[in-house]
Amino acid sequence: MISAATCSRCGDHEKSFLHCVQDCSFSIIIWQRIGFSSQAFFFTNSVTEWLKEGSNCSRSIAFFPALWWLWKHRNHMCLSNETMFVTRLICNIFGQAETMFATRLICNIFGLAETISASFFNSAGHPKGRMHL
Repeated sequence: MISAATCSRCGDHEKSFLHCVQDCSFSIIIWQRIGFSSQAFFFTNSVTEWLKEGSNCSRSIAFFPALWWLWKHRNHMCLSNETMFVTRLICNIFGQAETMFATRLICNIFGLAETISASFFNSAGHPKGRMHL
């Protein structure tokens, strides 16, 4: 039986936020399949530094949707004993990333970048705002 302090997905490590969304073998599969394959991406012990790195990389449009879906999947597993196939998670991540990209594109086309887009993206075009966990 897995103890309450052990990751509910892999059962190998003590659970923590960073383990759940970055280091867990399940999460690593997701990150790699959506294009985050650099070893440096997985070798940080600072949540803050990892979030900064992910939000400033070339694939940042997929970073926050992946983070959200990994956290949501973990919570569904722990609270409702529900799970989701890797392929479904990836589809959800890319769907949300496409929505974010389309929102930014539409705002730019219609000249709304300074009003609507400002509430979603920083000046570099990366998603902004705080994640409340």
